[in-house]
Amino acid sequence: MKRNVTEKKEIASTLRNFIPDNVTVFLGAGTTLLFAAPFLINKNITFITNSLPAFLELKKNNCHIILTGGELHQNTSEFLGTLAERAFEDLNIDYALCSTNGITKNNVTTSNADEGSIQNVAINHSKKRIIVADHTKFNQSDIITFKKLNEFDFLITDSGINNIDLECYSKYTKIIYKGTVAK
Repeated sequence: MKRNVTEKKEIASTLRNFIPDNVTVFLGAGTTLLFAAPFLINKNITFITNSLPAFLELKKNNCHIILTGGELHQNTSEFLGTLAERAFEDLNIDYALCSTNGITKNNVTTSNADEGSIQNVAINHSKKRIIVADHTKFNQSDIITFKKLNEFDFLITDSGINNIDLECYSKYTKIIYKGTVAK
């Protein structure tokens, strides 16, 4: 929560302008998405989350929330496993907002297979798939690749992204930074 705060708030602000009112949003676990919650609360969104911290933040603001339940992963305070994944069976999601520990080439990575699995389940029930990552996550990799970058509709990042990374990763998906889509 104390690392890259400015960058995370910039991404959160971009999400506020990008996500329309009156939609259903999967808000995954991760600090960048937790920073996004206060920026999205006034948009009449139905939130679906597996993140206990996101749930608690949204609850303060009387939002419409669906919490997946499941087995609580102590390290990340998110609900994972079969029970959490079953919560998505009959859901129709407009936007899946996912996070990552690192992106390298076309690989979007995380540290735990279950963390990736629940994001994939949410993605499979969503119309639009968005990955968020501050510029320090580029050219970094964690142990598990849970999705290919080209399977996301958008990557939202901060203005710290350099031109080399912008050119490299734009080959796989549309990148939004500084509130605009990279060409």
